[in-house]
Amino acid sequence: MRVATWNCQGMGKFPTVRRLKDLCRRYLLDAVSLIEMKQSYKYVADVDVSLGFPNFCNIPPQGLSGRLTLLWKNTLDISILYQDSRLVDCIVNDNIYTFYLSCVYGHPDPQYRYELWERLQRFAVNRDEPWIMMGDFNQILNYIEKKEDMMEIQPRLETSRQCWMYVI
Repeated sequence: MRVATWNCQGMGKFPTVRRLKDLCRRYLLDAVSLIEMKQSYKYVADVDVSLGFPNFCNIPPQGLSGRLTLLWKNTLDISILYQDSRLVDCIVNDNIYTFYLSCVYGHPDPQYRYELWERLQRFAVNRDEPWIMMGDFNQILNYIEKKEDMMEIQPRLETSRQCWMYVI
């Protein structure tokens, strides 16, 4: 089973949709999370079906942020456990594996990201299956990713480390 996430600004343009279709075909994706789309619900629903994903959870945009969408094929049994404008959390079964999947669209303002981290930490307490978290966390995991003063970013690094996050 293959899952992916894509921060897909420009989804209203034909070349972007064509590239997404190509990626889905090339990598035989069973599920994909799309982040930062600013198109209407109907447009997104039409694109989802044209990509070969008959199932989707489509979270409307909030403010200037784009929408968060999770698409999946009928080969997967996905139950949505929680959803809001920044997170779709679900349990996935493909008849071989069962795991948790969290699709994240982190808030651009660091002061609001803590709500997401706290929610993920609360989820972790009761999880006994493997767990994949993917998306745009708007968070750095290593000081090398930024050229800011280390003292400024250290608290943000600690927050992501406390959530046991690793880049794979």
